[in-house]
Amino acid sequence: MPQPQHRSKSKRPRPRRCASPRPADITLLVDPEASRHPVLPLNRRELREILERIMAANQLQGAGVELRITSDQLITDLHRRHLGGMGPTNVLSFPLENSVPGSYDNLGSVVVSADAVLREAFLYQQDPQSHFIRLLTHALLHLAGYEHGELMEEMTENTVVLMQGTHFVNYSANSES
Repeated sequence: MPQPQHRSKSKRPRPRRCASPRPADITLLVDPEASRHPVLPLNRRELREILERIMAANQLQGAGVELRITSDQLITDLHRRHLGGMGPTNVLSFPLENSVPGSYDNLGSVVVSADAVLREAFLYQQDPQSHFIRLLTHALLHLAGYEHGELMEEMTENTVVLMQGTHFVNYSANSES
């Protein structure tokens, strides 16, 4: 797996667009340990819809991405191996190493800990689904070249507000639409 994206400065990225208007090449993985959280949208149909809406809201339509929903156990291992971090983190983004600058053909991979989403939502007194969207948007913006700062925060919060009308139904992780 490539190195995760980790940036600290606020910087506006170069304008980039998907090379073609084709449908996004989206890969979705939900680890069995993560499927014990029925409050999150863990079936593939809902995840794909959420991901496509977030990408459209941030002008990333048509870009490829891999999304993996996992547990604290796996994300702790990835965090240690790729960043030298201790303990679980909420989300990791792994940009595609050989991506063409200025193109969004394939952004890379995002790994989200369902355990961390629920734990943080409780701590921050947020709706778990909104917090999930916030973390996923944040990671996707990193993959698109955005760095921490006001612009990234504004784009993330605008996406959360836009998605608040989304109704997640059939939370069954066994649905494979």
